[in-house]
Amino acid sequence: MKVDKDTIIQKLLDESNPEIENTLLEMKDDPDFEAYNFLYDNLKQKMPQDLSYSFKSSVIRRIEIEKKQADDTKFYWFFGITFIIGVGVIAAMLYGLKDFFIPILAIIAKFKGFILIIIGAILLSKTLDQRLNKKRI
Repeated sequence: MKVDKDTIIQKLLDESNPEIENTLLEMKDDPDFEAYNFLYDNLKQKMPQDLSYSFKSSVIRRIEIEKKQADDTKFYWFFGITFIIGVGVIAAMLYGLKDFFIPILAIIAKFKGFILIIIGAILLSKTLDQRLNKKRI
């Protein structure tokens, strides 16, 4: 199992014994070590209790928003890749079974006006239903 440098630095700063002091002196010039050392020193200090609740809640809200945005980005990448693969599979099926779909496409071409009227009616009823529900609320 690979242990990264950040984990090693954190363990070194968490534990304090004479053996580790030598390693800490060796890593003193490392910028990552300096950053973690600064962070640990500031965390040891007592935080002021006079932070307002609105400040605390806004910080928590920003953290939650950033986490949600990261989750949303992952979801959209997954959805996009799945969509592209799905379109490719459907296109391959249509191309492979084009002899089967020719009669179906001829029927659709024959009744395309009727199909467009039905789709328009469905969209119109959905739009009207949404407007009526907004007025009720």
